[in-house]
Amino acid sequence: MPVFVSNTSTTLQTRRLVDKKNLTIYLHVKILHVNNAALSQGQPVRRTPMKLIPWLITLLVLALLSAAASAFRQWQNNTPAIASEQTAAVTAQNVGSLWYRPTRQVSGVLKAPQYLELTNELSGTISRLNFSSGAVVEQDQVLLEIEHQEELARLQATEVRLAQQQKTVSRYQQLYQGQKVSTEALELAQARFSELQAEQQVLQSIIAKKVLKAPFRARVGIHDLQVGQFLESNKILTSLVGLTAYSWVDFSVPQSLPELAMGAEISVRLPGQSAAVTAQVISVEPEVSTQLRQLRYRARLPLPQQQLRANQLVQVDFATGEQVQLPAIPTTAVVRDQLGDYVYLLEKDQTGVLRARRQQVQLGARLGEQVLVTTGLQQAQLIAGEGAFKLRDGLRAEVTNTAASQLVAAREF
Repeated sequence: MPVFVSNTSTTLQTRRLVDKKNLTIYLHVKILHVNNAALSQGQPVRRTPMKLIPWLITLLVLALLSAAASAFRQWQNNTPAIASEQTAAVTAQNVGSLWYRPTRQVSGVLKAPQYLELTNELSGTISRLNFSSGAVVEQDQVLLEIEHQEELARLQATEVRLAQQQKTVSRYQQLYQGQKVSTEALELAQARFSELQAEQQVLQSIIAKKVLKAPFRARVGIHDLQVGQFLESNKILTSLVGLTAYSWVDFSVPQSLPELAMGAEISVRLPGQSAAVTAQVISVEPEVSTQLRQLRYRARLPLPQQQLRANQLVQVDFATGEQVQLPAIPTTAVVRDQLGDYVYLLEKDQTGVLRARRQQVQLGARLGEQVLVTTGLQQAQLIAGEGAFKLRDGLRAEVTNTAASQLVAAREF
């Protein structure tokens, strides 16, 4: 059963065998003609040994291959090199510049200038509750009262005795002037009066501790207090956040960075807001933290506390150097590999052809679609933009969007 093989190499071998067979037939025919000619002229026939025929065929094939290779090299040398040179199409632009001031970004915390946790110093039962969770209370407003009827009664009795004793002291003073009472009796009356005054102050202090008032205008935190509830002493009842016209921002800076001066301006960005607010440094911690080796600062933020939330995280930006002008390039012009960041300069060679030259760069901050270059480039140099990844050192570049004036500005090398 015949087997058909579809293979390119097999086809080539078959062609070579056919060509070799045809060449053999041709040589046999040629030798036959030579012998016939010799016989017609009466010359002896010269027979060619059969074993020499393959060698003759091989020599003829080598001669043909050598002639073909020589013709190909001559054609290649006569063809212009520029017609077959690889070219990459890219966009190009001159290196620009931007003013930039180095900054550092850290996290900060909003702090309320007025804040306290409301606690009861004395134990007792709640007799009055005068605030609700999240409400705004005014300064000196009564928030909560602990049962103190007994203290009020004792205070009233003490005040009555104090008034009576004051009359006794006044009468003893008049009698003492008439030398009708002794000095000892007058002093005892005065001592009793002072004792009643002290007792009055103690009772007034106890009552004040059981009547809790707001020390400043504030917003009250969430609580679960109820009238009739018994409170242990020193229990945290709720929190009070003062409603001031400004706020504080606390943040820490690593000790490796320059210290901020008093009054230095910083930018504070609140969550959910795109615009930054300027704040001023008002205080600095006298020592560096032992754990993180950072210096703590506090800045005054000119925003009402009523619009903010205490302990909220914010973004703080501050300057770490002077303002400088640096070269700026589009991000599409930067090519990265294991050796670092680099761009391709577009420069004309001696024949006027624009070629790419790889240039190592050190990048700085990124500003939108532009990135700053700290070292490696100068302003007005022509660089490849989009399509730079297709270039290599010395490759011919075809610029698709650059004006002729920019091409003339390309530096010769």
